[in-house]
Amino acid sequence: MDNENVDKYLKIAIKYIINKIDTSKYRVIFIIGPPRVGKNTQCDLLVKKYNLIHLGVCDLLQGEINKGSKDGKLIKGIIEKGEIVPVKITC
Repeated sequence: MDNENVDKYLKIAIKYIINKIDTSKYRVIFIIGPPRVGKNTQCDLLVKKYNLIHLGVCDLLQGEINKGSKDGKLIKGIIEKGEIVPVKITC
């Protein structure tokens, strides 16, 4: 499936979630998908509509890198190699 179709289906899924969500009950929403399909755009819409907080994985990882911590240096090396940062580091 190309990015245009993924973007189309992501938007449909987000609209479905928005119509079904009870924000008083659910506190965490995960938006996942391949790169460059509009996840951040859809998250921005959710933030505005429901007054939520958006924690982007890239932002969190970059924050750790910027601290210069041991984990930040490890994360930077993994990202520079083009690899996925393992769950044991991100959780």
